[in-house]
Amino acid sequence: MTSISVNTGNLDGGFTERVASPSSSLVKTILLAYLLLLHAVPMSNMLGVGVLFPGTLLVLVFSALCVWLTLTYAVMHFDAGAQRFTVLDGLIALYAVYCIASFFLYLQPGHPATPIAFLYGVNHLLLPLPLFFAVKLTNESDRSSLIKAICYLNVGMVLIGLIVFYLRPAFYTAFLAGYFQESRNLVTQEVLYIRLNSYVGSTAVGILAAITIALVPRIKLRTGVAPAIVSLMVIAAMLSQQRGGLAATALALVYYLIAGQGRVRTRLLSIVAAVVAIVILAFAFEARYPGVLGYTADKALSSTSALSERLHSYRVGWDYFQRFPLGLGLGATSSAVYNANLIVGEEVTDANFARILADLGIIGVTLFGVVLAAAIVVATYKREALGWLTMLGIYCLVSLGTNVFDVFYVAHLFWFFVGALDCAEKRPAATTFANV
Repeated sequence: MTSISVNTGNLDGGFTERVASPSSSLVKTILLAYLLLLHAVPMSNMLGVGVLFPGTLLVLVFSALCVWLTLTYAVMHFDAGAQRFTVLDGLIALYAVYCIASFFLYLQPGHPATPIAFLYGVNHLLLPLPLFFAVKLTNESDRSSLIKAICYLNVGMVLIGLIVFYLRPAFYTAFLAGYFQESRNLVTQEVLYIRLNSYVGSTAVGILAAITIALVPRIKLRTGVAPAIVSLMVIAAMLSQQRGGLAATALALVYYLIAGQGRVRTRLLSIVAAVVAIVILAFAFEARYPGVLGYTADKALSSTSALSERLHSYRVGWDYFQRFPLGLGLGATSSAVYNANLIVGEEVTDANFARILADLGIIGVTLFGVVLAAAIVVATYKREALGWLTMLGIYCLVSLGTNVFDVFYVAHLFWFFVGALDCAEKRPAATTFANV
C-alpha cells in the first residue's frame, strides 16, 4: 500500500487528495491480468482445453479483486468526505444495489424463471461493473497503458480469428458447432464459417472492431501502425457481418478521420486499402469455399427480416414488462438463462434496452438510462471529448439492435471505459468543443 494522487473528475473542478490506497502500478497489474484472462478463457474453449483451464474460477478471483478495489475506493472517499464522490459514482453504485436487490423479483407469483437464473445475471451483468471503480485507482499513464493493451489484445483476437476462419482446422469447426448448438442456432456445416467469430463470437467481433478504431487516435503508435490496425478492424467488422457492428465501425471511422494521428490522406488510404483487401479476401474465400458470397448477399438483402426480428424482441420485452412492471430480476431474459432452460418463455434477443426493461423494470431501465446520460454529460467536459462520446455512441448504437451490455468481455470494457472517462483530465474552460 502506498499514497497516490487520485483525481475523481468532478464536474465542479474535481480535487486531488493524498490518500492511502493500492499503488497505481499494482492496480494496473491486476487489471492487465484480468484483461488477459478475459481473452484466455474463450480462447481455451476454442482450443478445446477449457475443461483443463480453470477459467471460471480465475474470473471469479479477479472479479473479487475488483470488488476489493471498489470497496477500497469507497472507503478512501468516505474518509475524505462524501462530497468527494462523483455523480457517476453515486449513480452506478445505486444501479448496482438495485441489480442486487432485484433477486427478490424472482419471488413474484407466476414468475417464469427459476431463481438460480439470477446467478447468470450476476456473472454477465454485475461482475463486470466493479471495473468502473477499479480503473479509477490508476493514474493517467497507467490508464493509457491499459487502453493500449486493450487495443493490441483486440488486434490479436482478430488475427487469430482470420487464421482459423480461412484454414478451418478441425478443432475450430468443432468449437463453432458446439457454440451454435449451445445457443440453439441450428445451422448447417457450411454456414458455420459465414461470419468471422474468432473465439468471442461475431457479435463481439463487430463491436470490438469499432471500439479498437475509436481507441487508435488516443494512443501513441509508431508510424504506419495506426492505419494498419484500422484497416484490419474494418476487415473484421465486414467479415463479422453484424449490422450493428458495421454501423458502429462507420461511426468510429468518422472519429478516426477527424482526430486520428498523421495525415488525413494516410487515414483515408488505410480505409480504402481495407475495402480493397476485403474484396480480394471475398473472392479468395469463394474460390476455396464456394457459396460464401451468395449467402452473404442474401444476408445483406434481408434487412426487412432483421428489422422484424428486432421489433419482435422489443415486443417480447414489453410483454414481460406489462406482466411484471418492476421486472423479472437481473438476467432473467438473458440468452444464457434461455439456453440453460431456466425460463418458461422467450429470451429478449437483439434488443438490449428491452432486455433491461424486462429484467429490471421501469426503475432499472431508468437508472441505467440516467447513468448513460450522465456519462455523456461528463464526457463533454473532458479532454478528447469527441473520443469519449464516440465510445459511448458505439455502445448505445449497437445496443439498440444487439445485446452488448451483457456480452462477455465487451461488458467489462464498457464499465472500464466509463470509469476511465470519469477520472480523465478535463479540457480547459476556454477550449471549444470543436477543438477537442
